[in-house]
Amino acid sequence: MANNIWVNRATAQVLTSTDATDMTNRFGSTVDFSTYASNAEWIYDPDLSAVAGEPTKYWIITGDVITLMDQAAQDVVDAAEDLARRNAMANSIFVTDPTMKAFAEVILEQINTLRTEHALPTATLAQLRAAVFGKL
Repeated sequence: MANNIWVNRATAQVLTSTDATDMTNRFGSTVDFSTYASNAEWIYDPDLSAVAGEPTKYWIITGDVITLMDQAAQDVVDAAEDLARRNAMANSIFVTDPTMKAFAEVILEQINTLRTEHALPTATLAQLRAAVFGKL
């Protein structure tokens, strides 16, 4: 029984060609894999035809059935990932990397000096971060 498929209910992790002994060795004896049947954490040999070739991030697991999100739900997942990616990039400049933050502050000070000379309102670091975020 080495050509088995197991899918984790919580993470949608897929393990193939894995027998019950290997599953027990990997995940401990708190879950019974010996019966080659689904359990509380893993689905045994599910029908994956509805999700073939699709990223697991779009899978919906209900009981032992795995289906694919509709396009609207996939768009929500993609938008959340894009937002997280853009936030991480902006944070790398303004939070994570002190050198980049210092550089941004110096540039902002220079810009604000010019803005003040021309009677324009000054900008804040938060506004600069928002502008960078928007460009990403």
